[in-house]
Amino acid sequence: MQNQRRWLPILILILIVLCLVLYFLLRPLLPIIPGTATRTSTPTSVRDLHTPTATATRTPTATPTLAPKPVWGPGNYILVRRDDYQPTTPLPTSLPALASHIDVYWDQISATGSTFNWAAIEAKVSQIATQQITLSDGRRISRPVWLTLPVFWTQGLERSGQRFCNNNVPNSVKALAPDHVIQITQTLDEPPRPLTPYTVNVPAFDDPDLLAAYRTLVMDAGRQWNNDPRIAGIIIAGGYDNETQIGANWCYVNGDDDNFPVRKWQMTAFVTGAIQAFHDAFPNKPVYLNFAPAPTDESRCTWVNLMMSYNPRHIGVGFNGMSPDVPQFVENPRSTPPPGIDCGSLELIKHYAEILPTKFEPVLPFPSGNQADMQWRYWSWLAALNARADFVDVQDAWFCPADRNSGACTSSVSTLNAVQTPNPTTGDAGFPVHFGNWIERQLGKTAATNDQLWVALRETEYPLGGTYCGSFCSGWPGDFEHYIEVIATSPASVHLSAYCGGNSCSTAGLPSPIESVYSRHAKQMQSARLGFDVMDTVHAGRQLGNVTLRLAYVDRDTSDFDVVYASDAAGTRRRLTINRQGTGAWRWATFDGLDLFAGNQLDNGADIQIEYTGSGIKPILHMLWLDLRNVTTGGVTPTVIIPPLPTDTPHRVDAHAHPHPDAHADPDAYADLDSHGHVYTDEHADAYPRPGRPQRRRRRPSRPRAPGRRLRRLPGRRL
Repeated sequence: MQNQRRWLPILILILIVLCLVLYFLLRPLLPIIPGTATRTSTPTSVRDLHTPTATATRTPTATPTLAPKPVWGPGNYILVRRDDYQPTTPLPTSLPALASHIDVYWDQISATGSTFNWAAIEAKVSQIATQQITLSDGRRISRPVWLTLPVFWTQGLERSGQRFCNNNVPNSVKALAPDHVIQITQTLDEPPRPLTPYTVNVPAFDDPDLLAAYRTLVMDAGRQWNNDPRIAGIIIAGGYDNETQIGANWCYVNGDDDNFPVRKWQMTAFVTGAIQAFHDAFPNKPVYLNFAPAPTDESRCTWVNLMMSYNPRHIGVGFNGMSPDVPQFVENPRSTPPPGIDCGSLELIKHYAEILPTKFEPVLPFPSGNQADMQWRYWSWLAALNARADFVDVQDAWFCPADRNSGACTSSVSTLNAVQTPNPTTGDAGFPVHFGNWIERQLGKTAATNDQLWVALRETEYPLGGTYCGSFCSGWPGDFEHYIEVIATSPASVHLSAYCGGNSCSTAGLPSPIESVYSRHAKQMQSARLGFDVMDTVHAGRQLGNVTLRLAYVDRDTSDFDVVYASDAAGTRRRLTINRQGTGAWRWATFDGLDLFAGNQLDNGADIQIEYTGSGIKPILHMLWLDLRNVTTGGVTPTVIIPPLPTDTPHRVDAHAHPHPDAHADPDAYADLDSHGHVYTDEHADAYPRPGRPQRRRRRPSRPRAPGRRLRRLPGRRL
């Protein structure tokens, strides 16, 4: 017993030594305590892929983010003529720079095995490439070509009340993957109308042989054009009308029906395979998937996750519902959210702005051209720019007078810039610069390359809880913040609009709310100050020289209000005076040659403030806009000095102010624009109803209704 006690300390010492050895050997494998070990999750939906966002701080710093989308040549960032009926005819110089767009129909391309005859398409591409177009900055380039392929299921003709869809899957492929024959007995209206029964052939999206044949064609197209500089990029034809639609509303094919032969997961899988095929075939081209009308909301997240996995991130998304607003933010007020929340098409576009390539296309092909439609178009353009679109695939009627039957231009007169003309009825000011050039200048830009910073004050036209989408979707929330954010105030500014969905809105103070271009939305200040923050990205803490500031306001009082900004790192405040005359019309105030320091130095971290302390009508505002096209920049100042709030430097720069430039809009205002700074690297019957029109309830409110076109596909586009 005594010997055992003598060895006990030695055994304990040996045990301690062994424990220490094991600790140091295994330490890299053990979590560090205290705290919980942080696991690195594998993203399973787009909601796991959040991008860090900037927040306004007193000392701004550039905010890290995911790597931006690739940058292509300048021809990728211009408007695209969606319906190019005569692509070999050069465009009139009076029209904007327009790329060409060709639909490649699957059954029109003959094949020998896995090799296809592209001669007819190649002939058109060669002819288009000989044309020259002039960009907004004066550069001349060969006219780019966009291809949509393989088009295989589109809107067809209507005969005796029966609507048909065109099925362009080749017969050789149908022999392997036979169509589903669907009997149509009623419309998709609510309530439905009975029809004399007839049949429609639906492609076999659930058959692997269809996807295999699809991939074979896409791969051969890649061998033909992946490295061809004449081709700007590719648009995926992934379902009905070149969108990811499982059904076809035009010909009454209800893809939501429980008895539909193609299950939603099968359609999701087909599109997933299509995305992979285009990635493999066109790694050197930008590619876009029109994904708004998905089989399920979760499908969009699945596809976006796949796109996010590619390096470079050359495949992006298209939205064919361009309008002032669309209820494509998927939400639900229930305590337990259903699958698919956060997977609405517009909210994914908003979430991955500048990260994923994005294109837009108007939902309406034939705006009438009256003042109400001009307003509708103007706000549609703002919506696309706010979403950071690379380009807009636009119908002729959006930029020229067009024939309502053929859809083609009937005149070389440009209607795109009609917003520049002052309104003779309301007296409203015209848009102060060349509108078409202003649009082009912003396409495809990022925070690092964009020089047009603006915010349009508004609220959604589809608030959550309306009758659309079964009350679980909403439109684009809040203001259109294009690199300028509005800082919340108390009391909050009042939204003025005739388009508020189920919400109660006032139009008091707005000039001609239904017709005036700017009056679709505005906000009226309720507090003495309204702040704006230049987004804390590349301009954080920078001195900006030679800035042009523009402000659109309603001239509805004779009392003045001020624009205040910090002019340097020391926090020196400058004051610009808006001299209202009481005309009651919209006006643009323009201030040139400003020195502005983006340091969040004003109240609540603002860079710019609108101030009104008078007793008259408080300012009603449409847009604050900083034009940086001629700006000079200094280095980042790490320390920001915050002056006391009462300090106002009594310098007025009214000599630079032009509160009433609306007598004319200079069409050459952007004639001397500098280059884009781009680096060259190796596409209906059930369109969203416009606000103010009756809205039909959905048969099955499982997802937001897909935006579509009302214009049928015309034979003239077949090649």
